[in-house]
Amino acid sequence: MNRKLRTTAATVAAAVALGIAAPAAQAATHQAPARTAAVQTTSGLTTAEARALTAAIAQQTTTHTTGSMAADVTVDPAIAAKGGRLGTLINAIKKLGPGAWKATVKAAKAAYKKGKGAVSAFRKWVNGLSWWNPLKWLLKSTPDYVLWQLIDYIYHHF
Repeated sequence: MNRKLRTTAATVAAAVALGIAAPAAQAATHQAPARTAAVQTTSGLTTAEARALTAAIAQQTTTHTTGSMAADVTVDPAIAAKGGRLGTLINAIKKLGPGAWKATVKAAKAAYKKGKGAVSAFRKWVNGLSWWNPLKWLLKSTPDYVLWQLIDYIYHHF
């Protein structure tokens, strides 16, 4: 036991003397930088349009839940011409690939047949997707009433 302890102490002393232990100890205490997403999607909007769209969606979300409307937030007509919230969501799903779009259409049609539980059935399908699937995170961040609009639109147009 003494021999192992002496060998370990000698190894640590040599590592400190050579300067190897300090960077290793420092690396163990620092946090690694945050990792970025492996797949990034773009919506074709400029930065200003994306900010305006985000503000409009946030305002409409609070309007939908509280029932009040603030006059200071308006949607830019150029954004509305590009399809608004639902059009942006559909374009984002389509940019993920034809497989993502076909799966979304299939799930939306099956969910629509549930009647009142359509959104919850669609959310159940979304939660069943793998955690690294960008479609899951795109649809999880979408409010329920926008999901209902998406399900209704898909059922009646596809």
